[in-house]
Amino acid sequence: MSRTLPILLLDYDGTLAETRPAICRAIREGLLTMGLPPLAPGVLEDHLGRGATLAQFYKGLVPGATPEAIAAFEAAYRAHYKQADAEDTVIFPGVARTLETLRKRGYLMIALSNKHEGTLLEGIDRLGLKPYLTAALGAVPGLPRKPEAAVWTERLQPVLARLGRGEAQPSDCLLVGDTTADLGFGQAVGMPVAWASYGHGTPDSCTPYKPQFQINSFPELLDHLPKPA
Repeated sequence: MSRTLPILLLDYDGTLAETRPAICRAIREGLLTMGLPPLAPGVLEDHLGRGATLAQFYKGLVPGATPEAIAAFEAAYRAHYKQADAEDTVIFPGVARTLETLRKRGYLMIALSNKHEGTLLEGIDRLGLKPYLTAALGAVPGLPRKPEAAVWTERLQPVLARLGRGEAQPSDCLLVGDTTADLGFGQAVGMPVAWASYGHGTPDSCTPYKPQFQINSFPELLDHLPKPA
């Protein structure tokens, strides 16, 4: 594995996979289970664009929600999401071909997502992405998640050490992501970020973070990365 190539940290939702239909469907069905009325237009889109967690979304929707109510909503969402994900989620055009090219060029690739880790691993396996990724990190209760800077020290550094890249710094990586959670994390730790403009984030929310560059499709990533010598 070349140490001159950036380590690629790849977001999942809205970057590798188009999960928006499944997420929106599961949220609507989860809210229905909780006895809540339909959402106003734009609310779900804003939630996805910020990369907010389910708990953050529910607390914003229901101020003063108890931990028990939040947990019940999360459980209802996940109960509906499994089927919605299987039926509605696809990888974006060119993702598999691009990952194969990057693997052949010697890039180390790690999925870094705020999606529940078990759900993330299931999706990666089902969509055929597992052979391209050296590791996959999703959301785990009690551990930091993007955009928290502690994701670097508590989540990524231990994995990189196990992979023989313990000396790596944030500047040795490139995060590819689509929301302010990705861009905010990069800003917090000094890591360059490629903004996937085709994903769930909006220009108004994401461009103020000044990403290293923008890609309008996943295959465009190849145009910005060095080829091995």
